[in-house]
This record gives sequence, structure tokens and C-alpha cells, in this order.
Amino acid sequence: MDMTPSRHSRHQYKVNRKMADPINTLDDGNETAAVVIGAGVAGTHAALELAESGCRVILVDKAPAVGGLLAQLDHQFPDDGCGMCRILPMIDRDACRQVCLRKGLDHERITVMTGAEVTAVNGAVGNLNVTVVKNPTGVDPERCTLCGACMDACPVEVPDGFNAGLGTRKAVYSPIPHQADRIPPVIDFTACTRCSACVDACPENAVRLEMESETLVLEKIAGVIYAPGAALFDPSTADVYGYGVLPDVVTALAFERMLSGSGPFCGRPVRPSDGGPVRKIAWIQCVGSRNIMIGADHCSSACCMFAIKEAVLAHEKINGSVETAIFYMDMRTFGRDFQRYRDRAENETGVQFVRCRIHSIEPVDGEGGVKISYVDGSGGFAEETFDLAVLSTGRAAAGGLPDFAAQEGVFPLDTVPGLSDISAAIISAGAAAGRLRRQMQEKGAAGISSEAVDRRSPAGPAAGEAKRREAALFNRKPACRLVLHGMSESVRPFVDSNEFTTRLSEAGLDLPVTRTGNISDEKALEDAIAEIRASKANRLVIVTAAPHLVQISRWSKWIGLMPSLIRIIDVRPFVSENRSGLNIPKLLSVIEMEVNRLRTRTAGQTADRSIEQTALVVGAGPAGLSAALALADLHIRVVVVERSDSPGGNAVHIHDDEIKEAVGALVQRAGQ
Repeated sequence: MDMTPSRHSRHQYKVNRKMADPINTLDDGNETAAVVIGAGVAGTHAALELAESGCRVILVDKAPAVGGLLAQLDHQFPDDGCGMCRILPMIDRDACRQVCLRKGLDHERITVMTGAEVTAVNGAVGNLNVTVVKNPTGVDPERCTLCGACMDACPVEVPDGFNAGLGTRKAVYSPIPHQADRIPPVIDFTACTRCSACVDACPENAVRLEMESETLVLEKIAGVIYAPGAALFDPSTADVYGYGVLPDVVTALAFERMLSGSGPFCGRPVRPSDGGPVRKIAWIQCVGSRNIMIGADHCSSACCMFAIKEAVLAHEKINGSVETAIFYMDMRTFGRDFQRYRDRAENETGVQFVRCRIHSIEPVDGEGGVKISYVDGSGGFAEETFDLAVLSTGRAAAGGLPDFAAQEGVFPLDTVPGLSDISAAIISAGAAAGRLRRQMQEKGAAGISSEAVDRRSPAGPAAGEAKRREAALFNRKPACRLVLHGMSESVRPFVDSNEFTTRLSEAGLDLPVTRTGNISDEKALEDAIAEIRASKANRLVIVTAAPHLVQISRWSKWIGLMPSLIRIIDVRPFVSENRSGLNIPKLLSVIEMEVNRLRTRTAGQTADRSIEQTALVVGAGPAGLSAALALADLHIRVVVVERSDSPGGNAVHIHDDEIKEAVGALVQRAGQ
């Protein structure tokens, strides 16, 4: 893969390459590369599917961090779980390099470009040129150790968009607060006064107020998946129900943040107007949807379910009794188990469902809360007072697709035109990834072959050699080594001192220590790796103040150890709140625990079982055959079971010639 920047952006692109891997280059001329536009639910899933099948992926998003709307949600319907794991690949999920997505995306085959936007796609299929404009973040991610000094020093406060305006943030801020220990902060240049307080406070000289936008050109790209996500309707633009005027009228996304433990109220909702307790909550459905007066004649499809979910969670999270009511025109609970979830909410949780048309929402004189006036199902007029009114906002009016979406080799998701729930987004993303993989095989462009997308694990002699190396490592006497890597200025004086080495010995941890120096000192890192290799160490404990920059898979390749023989310790929890000291006894206790784990680790603990990849598909209609072909493209043996005499399902009853031809082609391809 050759991803060459334009003349104006060569320096910036070199920075991005070093971010991906400071020792081994990102490029591999023999690897297939794809670009995924949009790092929300669908885009992330498509990127992981492609990466796990052997493809190098560049994931581009205009937001400053990955995750899309899902990063702001703690629970998903219909099981109220986290839901992040649903984004992981459907096949070989247990073997996926990526683990918990709640803490961010970290995959060795995925290069993330946030704060960037694709402006053009040109070229032929299998050999596309993708033009990307990368906006400045103001913080060098290679030098940043996530100490937070820049945010502490910033004097500018603006409404916090992540928390839907229910609080403030600094002009230098963490785009996803609960990932602040993994992703660097960014600068909001529209709010930044360029007072340089953040520059002066940064101990690593990582703040760059002079950063400018740059243009990159990614070359020899096999294909592009377009997954831009959907923006939510902003009720303040249409003067709907007093939003933006009445503080106790909030959006559904704002209520999600009120329920979140990482939100502005630490998971205990209060009335925004006066901080009073919330005992009665109303949800207003179809805000920004099914309203021709504002040009929104569509149903946003997901709003009914997330309102029910929020009502159920309100009963769980708010101490004491709470009353909840959902005011709706129609309940559209059409997904798997959705109606059961709705029934449980009404019959077991006590959520009230009111079919009506809302007339108005007004303030309550002399006290917090709102008064809702509506016409009920029998045509009668009614009024009711609530502490909080939650507007279930649907998707914003969809704009047109960019010109490059029509380019051959670009695969827009089926869900691009509208808002969808997580399941639909993931299905659409998986289908797009499957179509791109199939194109890679069929076109054979730019050296792409069917073998290029199936490099999951060593096989044959390579697998045997890997097993022999593993056995040899475990047969050797454990030799642990401590690596002090990427220490911030607030930590370095304590761990670089002779006292720390003495305390190690006093604790019975006579470990050889390797120090890598400054986080951005590439030469020091190379010297440290050479030192570790020469030492013949076969166990590694890495203590770091920048765990977001440490990937076990890369250290495994650099040192020649299996990932299971490398442990990472985040030193930041042991730093005092005023950064004036380090709790060395507790840190030594954790180091001792990790060293003992590594010393007692045996080969049996990492033994693999051979698994033959097979799949059973029940039903040989268009959906079943499409699923079977997608699995076959992943080199998985598939058995299709159909009770009727011939494949095709109900397609035999369709009279449309075009559809019949498409189904016939599907049946023919499956039979080959």
C-alpha cells in the first residue's frame, strides 16, 4: 500500500505514520488498503470487519474522536446493556485484536484519522486516490502524555456539546471525557483566545496553536465505504416546545447524559432550572419527525425505542419513586424483542403510554418544571405538570450525498439516508464490508487477490514454527524486565531517581530497569528496545504514564515476545492530585503482582484449540443465500438448509423481471 501525501502535507503525514508505529512503518506494499468514511457505529464495525479479514484500513471522521453518537450513550435497547461489543466483528470475535470499544478503538490494522474530511475520490476500482483535508487539533498526539495540565490552565469556558450543553468545558478539552486517559485533548479554535496559557502549562511542549489544515492524498486504495452517520434534529431551529427557552425541556440525548455516570450530574438527574429533584418525567415523541410543517415527513424509526429505554432507566437510576409518561402518536416497536421490551416497560416498570397530540409546553409559574397541554385519544383536552420534558428528537433533514459517493468502488451504506438503531447499522456495515471484499477478489485490481483478504493466523509450517518458539520461551527460566516508558514531567523525577531503584530492591523486586526517556524521543525508544533484546528478557512489565501510546502487539513484534508475556501498568492513578508526589508503595505492589503473574505463567495457559470454521444457514431465500455467500467470501465452509425443493424462497412469487433476474443471479452464484 502506498499512501503518499500531497506536497503541502508531507510533514503532517509523516507524523501520522509515526503515530501508527514509531518503529515499524505503516506501509506494506503487499497489503490491501481501504478507506472507511465515518467512525460511528457502522463505520467502526465496517473497519473492524475489513481489518480482521487482513485489510489495512484508514478510518476517517470529521469529529475529533471516534464513536459517533454511541460514545454518548451508556445503555442500548432492548437489553439495556452497554452494546459496544456488538460493533466487534461477527466472525472470529474472540480472536479479534480489538477488545472493549468503550475505551476507544485500538487495532493494529486500523489507522484512525479524526478531525478529517474526505473531499474527493478519483481513479479506477482497486486503484483509487482519496483526498482528505485534515483539520488542526492544536495538540501533538505524539508528545501529549494526557497529564491534563493544558485543560487545567485554560481560562475559557464554553457550553459542553458532549453533554448536550448541560455544563461547560474548556477551549482545550477531551472530546470524550470517559476516554480522557486514552485520547489526547483537542483545541476548539472557535473558542480559543490564543492566550497561550495552555502552551505555557504543557510540560511536553505538545500544544501547537500554529497548526493549520492540511491536505492528504491516499493512493492505491482498493475501495471506500461511506458511513457518515446521521445528525439529530435540533429543536431550537424550529421553536418546538420551548426548547432553548425553558431549561426543563431537554433532548433525549441530553437526558442520556443526565443518566450517565460520566455525565454532568453523575448519573442522578436533576431539574436544570433549579437543581431540584426529578420525580415526574414526560417524553414527547416524533420531535423533528412526521411533521410536514418543518419539512420532516419521515419516521426516524429509533426514537420510540430509545424513549422507552430512557423511561425504564429513569426508574432504575433515580432514588425514590418516579413517574414516567411517553406521549406519542404511534408506537413503532418493529425490531426483534422490541414489542416485548415495550410491554415490560408498561406492565412491570410502570411506564405510562399516552396516545395524544401535544398542544403546548409552558413553564409552571413560581416553581420549576413544565406544564404539558394535549388532546387525548378521545378528543378531550388535558393538562399535566412534570419536572422534566424530554424531546425524542429524530434525525435531522438529510443532505445530499457527496459527488464521490457515485464513484465506482465507493460503497454507501444502506442506512445512509436516515437514522437507524445499532442492529440495523451493523447489518448494513457488514454488508458493505462484504461487498468491498467481494470486489477485491473479483476485480483483482492493484495486486488484490482472493488470498489478500484471508491472513488470519499462521498455518502449516508457520504455525508449527510459532508453537516451537512459544514452547522454547516457556521452557526458559523466567527473566522479567521493568520498562519505564513515556513518563510525564510530574512522574519522571520519582521513577528516574536512585530512590526508586532502591525501593524496588527493598521490595524484593531485583528487576533490571530500562528507561525510554521522553515520550517523543524515537531514538531513545529504539535504544531501549535494543537493550531489552540484548538482555534476553522473556517477560516484560511496562510502566507508563501514556498507556494510549503503548500497544502490546507492537511491543510483541519489537521484542519478539508473545503478547501474553507483556503487561502494562498505568502509573497515573498513583500520582497525587496536586502532582507533587507518587505513591511508590502502591505502585510497587502492583508491579510485584504483575511480575508474579508473568513468572507463574505456563504454556498451557495460552494453548489454542484448533477450530474448523464452518457455518450453517437456515433458509435459501435471498437473505440466506446472501449471508452464505458473504461467509464463503471469508473462506468459511457453509451449509445451507432449505425445506422446499429449490432455493430462492418467496422470490418465485415475484413478477418484477428485474428483481427475479437479481435473485436468479444470486441462486446461480451460490450454486457454483
